Amino acid sequence: MGKAGVIVAHVSPPWANWICDKDGTHIEHVCEGSRELDDTEVTRELLKVLAKMFPKEGITHTQRVQQLEGQIVDRRITRWHSDPCAMGAYSYMRKGATFEDLAAMRDPEPHPQQGPLFFAGEATAPPESMQCVHGAFATGRQAADRILRLWYLRERGC
Repeated sequence: MGKAGVIVAHVSPPWANWICDKDGTHIEHVCEGSRELDDTEVTRELLKVLAKMFPKEGITHTQRVQQLEGQIVDRRITRWHSDPCAMGAYSYMRKGATFEDLAAMRDPEPHPQQGPLFFAGEATAPPESMQCVHGAFATGRQAADRILRLWYLRERGC
């Protein structure tokens, strides 16, 4: 992000779980127990989409995909479902939830003996940064600021 020649694509379910044929038509749904696409196949599927988004006059879709393949310098494919830290996790608001609910999730939870428990992360971020790293960072910083203020007041006997 922010680097020339770099494309960052986030593909989320259910579209992340489809294999397409040569013309981009969905032909197979990949579900649990199915063969996982390797990095080359994932890259090719992404390039098929990009070739449709950015066609080149005078060449076929297949030729455009091949042309784009020749421009690939490097790639990194992540797989959240097999990442032991993420385990496929991605937050979203449940039906009927409001942005006020997100704000309430950032409120500290009182604990009589140990003091309040603070929550942060992309799931608690405001609408403009929810589900994103910068939302996790911002709410983490907000929670840290609250903890430091509380510590400061306790140190001073307040």
